[in-house]
Amino acid sequence: LTALLYLIRLKELRPTCKGGYGSGHRLFLASLVLANKYLQDGAYHNKTWYKVIEGVYSLNEINQMERELLGLLGYKLCVTKADWLEFVR
Repeated sequence: LTALLYLIRLKELRPTCKGGYGSGHRLFLASLVLANKYLQDGAYHNKTWYKVIEGVYSLNEINQMERELLGLLGYKLCVTKADWLEFVR
């Protein structure tokens, strides 16, 4: 759910932003990577994500997606109780 909240937050921060072909998949993967790293002390390394998706994206692409989404979110990954309550309404 945290990954979905990141995508909602991105849409709120950049409502007119449009992506190209495959950008939805890239954003979802990047949001999963960020959520996993934010929530877990022993988070998966990007190399593990690369193996899980079986080469759909290169390790460099995954690293780049993560960096770009982090920048687009303004490095704000904290999800508060208020964020959760707003999400479930």
